[in-house]
Amino acid sequence: MTDYDKLVHQYYDLRDTDRRVDEFTTQIGSKKLAAHKSSRDEIMAAIQNQGLCLD
Repeated sequence: MTDYDKLVHQYYDLRDTDRRVDEFTTQIGSKKLAAHKSSRDEIMAAIQNQGLCLD
């Protein structure tokens, strides 16, 4: 994962040199991303509440 992290960081860093770029693992592990709630979350909850989820 470290090699991938470096590769993605370098790609985005070279793509836009005027903007700071966090490492990939920092971005995917951020609290902001984890706290994001989408309409898909609400749909899945409704499906589970109705007993329609087969998983």
